[in-house]
Amino acid sequence: MLTQASDYLYYTPIADGIHGQPMPVRTGAAKSVVKYEDIVYLAEMAAERGVWCTGDAVNPRGLWTNLTNAASPVLKRGDLARIQDFARYIWDREYFSNGGWGIPADWNAGLGAPIVGAAAYNAWIATSALPPYTGANCSFVESVGDYDELFAYFDAIKRYVFQHDNLVSEFTFVQDADIANALDQPILLTQVGNATITYQYADGSSQSMTTPDAVAPYFQMEYGRKTGSTSVYETNTVSCAAQGGYKLYVHTPFARNRLTNALYAASPVVYLRFRCGIMINSYDDPDYYYDETIPVVLRLGTLSSPTNSSFARYPIYFAFTKDNIMMPLTQTAYNALVDWANTNVPDFDLQGTKRIDVYVTLDCVYYDTGVIAHCSNLQA
Repeated sequence: MLTQASDYLYYTPIADGIHGQPMPVRTGAAKSVVKYEDIVYLAEMAAERGVWCTGDAVNPRGLWTNLTNAASPVLKRGDLARIQDFARYIWDREYFSNGGWGIPADWNAGLGAPIVGAAAYNAWIATSALPPYTGANCSFVESVGDYDELFAYFDAIKRYVFQHDNLVSEFTFVQDADIANALDQPILLTQVGNATITYQYADGSSQSMTTPDAVAPYFQMEYGRKTGSTSVYETNTVSCAAQGGYKLYVHTPFARNRLTNALYAASPVVYLRFRCGIMINSYDDPDYYYDETIPVVLRLGTLSSPTNSSFARYPIYFAFTKDNIMMPLTQTAYNALVDWANTNVPDFDLQGTKRIDVYVTLDCVYYDTGVIAHCSNLQA
């Protein structure tokens, strides 16, 4: 709750005009009069929600809603109209997978079982849309109803899903040692130490190699008939995991409440999205991929309290062992993909006459904050 001028981050209001009592917090007749603090508080709410709803870790102090002059006690209709337009912009960000990170406070993510396939994934994402802001632009600056509606709309936005996307690209998945030079993102998953790539062959032999590069965790299994045999099958596998585990960092604007120093997300939930593919070879026909981007999403679970880091830009992180990632990948996501493919992919049969190659790669980490307490909230 902003109770003094120094509490404001995005604006520098007149100190004498800030009492920590914006319109919805006031009672009685005082609530029926529009005051200077009301519009400045609304602008601060819009700016703060804007940072969270766009995951803007690069320019968190950007003025998302320009006021005519925050240091002037004169209220302008244009200021309120711009805040109303920004409320529509936040809603128009759509779903968290499309660059909008705000979700309804009561969103039910489900995921008792993995989500598999584009249709199921898109349907799941669509359930996360914020309710629209539908109010018409104000006609008069004294219109108390317009202010009430905006206060209620912004105060209802208090839960977000951040993502570290496209982990299959070496340009976005980094070594923990390089976190200080990493790109600014709301969250960032890093690899601790080297990664080990392990090959397990059909004859029981295996081979491993270590790479210092940050390689997205993956698992691949290939089934096929042995040469010259009509009944015996061979199975080769290959997997990659960081032996030192992984860390999920949270950027400064989204880590701790700057007024209370409390964690914004005390019990966040993490979901993993995998990019999967299936290749089928009939020996007589060329190789073909059924689909290179079959999504699989599963709920990893609620995270325990994070560890403080030494980085100003990423002050906290959650530690994962390699098995925290690899077991869901190899035992849950892979099996869910195979079950789905048995019904949805033509000619898919692990014991059939065709050679089948199945791969699963970690592609995205979703970080669900749960309901948080913004600095600019309306708690009395």
